[in-house]
Amino acid sequence: MKRDTKLTATKREAAINVDDKAKFEVGNMYSRKQISAALGGSEVEYLPTESGRVVCGCLTMKHNPEAPDIIIPGTGSIIESEGRLFCEQHWPVPLFIKHRPGEWEYVGDYKVDRFSTDREEIGAHHKGSITPLNQVTSVIFLKRAPIGTE
Repeated sequence: MKRDTKLTATKREAAINVDDKAKFEVGNMYSRKQISAALGGSEVEYLPTESGRVVCGCLTMKHNPEAPDIIIPGTGSIIESEGRLFCEQHWPVPLFIKHRPGEWEYVGDYKVDRFSTDREEIGAHHKGSITPLNQVTSVIFLKRAPIGTE
């Protein structure tokens, strides 16, 4: 599917040119509406999907204090299934960190390096998340894609 979209980031001007892949600028802020328009997927989920693929990650530091390097998914059918789907993918996706309502900073493209459901390892990476520890289902370790593959 080809999209011809041009969006402007909040705060600093940053064009998103979408042919087959969106181009975001590291450090710029985007709204969830802009992200969804460029990549597809939900404006609400933490790992929006489109056609059975995770298209990006939208993380909050309140839930994922070690983001963008580590994600600690909670419970719930959508949360857990998106986490499993992301772990099964072998390609990077754009990752965004929420700063305030309507402002999501693009921090680069990341892919899953490994994941664990070990309770001790989950506990070691909980680090003050507002998600209760007993509701964290796994820990997903991410690796930033090399420059030029984003």
